Amino acid sequence: MNVSLTPELEKFVEDTVATGRYNSASEVVRAALRVFEQEQQWIAYAKKKIEIGLQEMEAGQFITQDEFLANLEDHKRELRERTKKTA
Repeated sequence: MNVSLTPELEKFVEDTVATGRYNSASEVVRAALRVFEQEQQWIAYAKKKIEIGLQEMEAGQFITQDEFLANLEDHKRELRERTKKTA
């Protein structure tokens, strides 16, 4: 697979490799894709939760803001752990 990058992104990748944290451009791209995947999972989760919340509101069921935020933090932590295991 070949991927075309803008000159700015190409420089970013090269600069990132030059830091020594990554050995190659491929490693940088894989790391970026893992973050992108995590973001997409987060967006899907948030959309699902919003839909559930709207349905609960219509039914007169509510949870507190603190409970909601705790649930979101738990899910983000789970996603980070899952991503670490696949890295």
